[in-house]
Amino acid sequence: MAAQIKFQSPPTFGGKDGEDVVQWMHRYERIGRYNRWGDDELRDHVELSLSGAVQKWYSYKEAVGQLAAEWKDDAGSPIVPGVKTQLLEQFKPVNQNRFNEAKLRKPKQGIEESTIEYFYDILDLCRRVDPNMTEATKLAHLWRGLKTSLLEKLWRLKPNSCDESRNQAVSGNDFPSKTRGMGDGRGRKTNTNDG
Repeated sequence: MAAQIKFQSPPTFGGKDGEDVVQWMHRYERIGRYNRWGDDELRDHVELSLSGAVQKWYSYKEAVGQLAAEWKDDAGSPIVPGVKTQLLEQFKPVNQNRFNEAKLRKPKQGIEESTIEYFYDILDLCRRVDPNMTEATKLAHLWRGLKTSLLEKLWRLKPNSCDESRNQAVSGNDFPSKTRGMGDGRGRKTNTNDG
């Protein structure tokens, strides 16, 4: 008997400010693969994952016969864009690359943002801006927006790679709340909040 999988609902995309159609598409296809959808199912189900202006665009294109019949591009001559390409072309911001470059020039780790989340956000931006970016350039971008305490720690340790930086940044000091009020292993309670 085949193993049952639990259906996952794809995210919804409405084309609002701050929504990234490329990230949404990646997530939609990833969940579709998990749900064992082929290209036909991806095309058939996409309408259910659209809202707002994007849903209206889709309905209009379908009603006037301008929506592709396939999910992926038809590689024949001439190339006919599929629904995936139509969505990406319509809703990807014209200046997406410049926007990503600007975010990368002024990174800032949020107050509540974990170091791991910050590292992978910056590394993803680096990948989008330049897939061939050097390790040294990535490190410079990573360090630029780190919290001061972590930056000082890394400056002393001088890691040579992004992975080394991440590992050293999260070891120990990144999660201080886990050590407060813990026992010292000898039955005595310690308090790291002396003050």
